[in-house]
Amino acid sequence: MLTGCGGTEQLSCTKEDDAATGKTITKMDATFEGNKTTTVDMTVTMELKDQYKNYKDQMVKALETQFQSYQDKEGVEVKTSSKDSSVSVDVKVDTTKMKEADAKNLFGFSTTTKQSKASAQKELEKQGFTCK
Repeated sequence: MLTGCGGTEQLSCTKEDDAATGKTITKMDATFEGNKTTTVDMTVTMELKDQYKNYKDQMVKALETQFQSYQDKEGVEVKTSSKDSSVSVDVKVDTTKMKEADAKNLFGFSTTTKQSKASAQKELEKQGFTCK
């Protein structure tokens, strides 16, 4: 792996939120080349409380609806799934093909303009993420 000016760097961030239906865990891994993001992989998993497990199918449909606007965006791949007590959405993005406004709406930080790993980390930490 290359590092330094013009090299490749990784940023991994996690955020946990409590909701009425259970716990939501968001994991985001971004790759930077110099001061530009090249890929972002994001997984949002909802760990459901017992009383909501029977509603998994409806929650998967809600996630599909929520992320539907990104489904047809160039460079974006969205997949939803469910397990025994959780539902998830995986979003894989080639940011070199994505529009600036779409990136900011989805990730909360710029992916197409110059933005260093440190700058993206600062933005994500403002949103409650823990990054390494």
